Amino acid sequence: AEGNFRIRTSASGMLKYYGVFSSNQLGFTVPSIDTLGYRDKFGLKNTYLYHNLSYKDRLGSQWKVAAGVSYTNSKDAINGSLQDEAKKDVVLNGLEFKNFGLDRTGRYLNAKLVLDRRLRGLSSLRFGGEYNHSSDPSSYTDYNNNRYGGTLNQHISSLFAESDIYITNAIAAKVGGRAEYSSYLKRTNLAPRASLA
Repeated sequence: AEGNFRIRTSASGMLKYYGVFSSNQLGFTVPSIDTLGYRDKFGLKNTYLYHNLSYKDRLGSQWKVAAGVSYTNSKDAINGSLQDEAKKDVVLNGLEFKNFGLDRTGRYLNAKLVLDRRLRGLSSLRFGGEYNHSSDPSSYTDYNNNRYGGTLNQHISSLFAESDIYITNAIAAKVGGRAEYSSYLKRTNLAPRASLA
């Protein structure tokens, strides 16, 4: 299922939304290639949710603003087992690993703001900020119902600026840079950019 809408907020402004939700399930059983007389069973359930909201407008005659935020949530439930000819789950010595369960969730948030300033002629300056958050909890269940879990969380914050400078009508220089901080790496990265076309 999905939905969307557009709302004109001014003569030049527009607010847009798009969202989607899906739920899927599959499973199959096949003869085991390494355990004669038994079958390998696999199952997967997934639910997926996505939202995106964006806004664009002009601020006076020389400025533009663009902003957006999105959220994603994806859940997977995976299970595997070994079955006998009666299609009952069994645990065999040395093949215990074939009986397992894995639950994984991915949550992702992105937000971005960009301001655009028109300069002389065709030249322009763009700058703004971006934020990304990810959370990935997972849980593994073995054949004895022992559970092992963990979560990977990360926050990435960044600032950026970029300019299009037209030297002539046919030649333009693109100069800018991006500064980014990762909470997982606990490190800041600086990335200058320059090109001529």
